[in-house]
Amino acid sequence: MNNRYLNKISYIDKWLIVILAINFIGIILTMFHSDTIMMDEIEHLRASYFISLGDMPYRDFFEHHHPLIWFMFAPIISILPKDILLTYYTARTLALIFSIASTYFIYKIVKFFTNNKTCALFSLVIYFMYYPSWYSFSIFKPDTFTRFFYLCGVYFFFLYYKNNKRKDLAYSVLSFTIAFLFLQTIAFSILPFIIFSCYFIYNKKNKWKDFAIVSIIPISIIGALGIWFYYSEILAPYIQLNWIYNRHLFDFIHTNPKSTIPLYIVNLLPSIFAFAYIIYIKKTNAFFYMISFLCLCELIQHTYFIAVYPHYLILLFLYSSIITAYAMSTTNNKKIIYTFISFILLNVVLNLCTVAITNNKSSLNYMREYNKNPEASMVNFNVTYFSIYAPRFSYYWFYPNFEYMDNSMFDRLPDYNINDIIQENNVEFIAYNDEVKLNLNMDIMKKYYNAKDYYDQHNFNIKILENYEQILPKLYKRKN
Repeated sequence: MNNRYLNKISYIDKWLIVILAINFIGIILTMFHSDTIMMDEIEHLRASYFISLGDMPYRDFFEHHHPLIWFMFAPIISILPKDILLTYYTARTLALIFSIASTYFIYKIVKFFTNNKTCALFSLVIYFMYYPSWYSFSIFKPDTFTRFFYLCGVYFFFLYYKNNKRKDLAYSVLSFTIAFLFLQTIAFSILPFIIFSCYFIYNKKNKWKDFAIVSIIPISIIGALGIWFYYSEILAPYIQLNWIYNRHLFDFIHTNPKSTIPLYIVNLLPSIFAFAYIIYIKKTNAFFYMISFLCLCELIQHTYFIAVYPHYLILLFLYSSIITAYAMSTTNNKKIIYTFISFILLNVVLNLCTVAITNNKSSLNYMREYNKNPEASMVNFNVTYFSIYAPRFSYYWFYPNFEYMDNSMFDRLPDYNINDIIQENNVEFIAYNDEVKLNLNMDIMKKYYNAKDYYDQHNFNIKILENYEQILPKLYKRKN
C-alpha cells in the first residue's frame, strides 16, 4: 500500500469526514421521517412488554426469535410511561447508540489491518452508499445489536491473531456468544472464525490451550441458559420454534425464490468490484485474505438462505466496502480518487431523495391512533402494525397466520376460534389486510395443515367488520 502518497493527500480525509457527516444527518432523518416503522420492531417491543409483566417467551406467548433483545429492553419498558411513540423512539435511540458504536469498530478493524486512516474512512463512506445501511441504523431489531457484538468479536479476533494475547481471544469469543444470543443466524457469519481458529492452531500448535480455555465461555453461558430454560419449561418450545419452525418458515415466506433475484441484482452490484479485486490482487497481508474469505462466506450464505429484505445483506456489503476501500487506498491516481468521491456524493444525494420520497406519515398515523388508548384491545391480521400494550387474548398474539404451521408441526395448544375471541372480548381495533385471506389458502400452508375445520375456526369472518368502521387504511375501530 502506498502510505507515502496517502499521507501527502491526507486532506482527502476532510472530504470523507464531511460525507460521513452528511450521511449521519440522513440517518437521523431516516430515523424520524422515512417509512421504516417495521412490524418486527413493534413485535420486539411487545415481547419486551410481556416479559416486563412476568411472562416467558415460547411458554406463555408465541415467538420464534432469540430472546436477549426482550430481556434487555424489558426493564426499560417497565419504567417508561405507556406512551407508544415515547417507547418506540426510546428503543430506536438505543439502537442508534449501538450502531454508532458498530461504526467505530468498523473503523478500528480497517485501521488495524491497513494502518491507514484514509482507507478506514473510505470503507465507512462506501458502506453508507448502501441505503439499507441508513434505514437499518436505528431499527430496533436483534440484527442491530448482533452487528455490534459481532464486529467486537471480529476486532478482538484480529487483535489476537496479531498479538497472541489470550484476553483478546476471550473478548472475541464472549462477543460472538452475545451476538448469537441476540440472533441465531449470526452463527453462519461466526463459522468462518472457527475455520480461522483451526488454521491458527495448525500453524501454532502451542496455541490450542488458548482456544480450549476460552471455549469455556460459550459452553458456560449457553449451558447456564439451557438449564434456566429447562426449569422455566421453555427449552423444548425454544428448540422447536427457533430452529425447527424457523427452518420451515423460509418455505412459507418464499413460495417463489425467483422473486428475490431483483433484490440480489440491485444490491450486489457494488460487490462485483470487490470480488473482481480479490481475484486481481497478487500479494497482500493475512488480514485482507481473512476479510475476503468472510465476504465470500456471506455471499455463499445468502445464496443458500435467500435474503428476504435488503438489510439482511449488510454484512456482505460491509466486507465489500472494506475491500473496495482497500483497493482505493492502493492507487496513486488522483483522478480515480476524485471520481470515486464524486460518485459517492451522488449516491448520498440519491439516498436523501429516497428518504424524502418514503415518508412515514401513514405509519405515524397508526401509532398516534394507538397512543390515544395504548391498552385498547386489538386483533391484528396485518403484518405491519401492532399495539404494544394491547391485551393478549391467546398464545398467538401477533399475525395469526403463523399459528397454522406451528399447530400443524407441534400441536402446541388447544384450538380456539378467532371470531369468538373478537366478539367475546369486544375488541376495539381490527387491523385487516385483504392479502391475509389469500395467505390463509396458500399451497405452502396446506402442505402443513389440510383440515378444513381448522381453517373454518381460525379464518377471520369478514362479516364481523360490519360492527366496525374504517378509520385509517387497513385499520378498523368498533362502532359506538
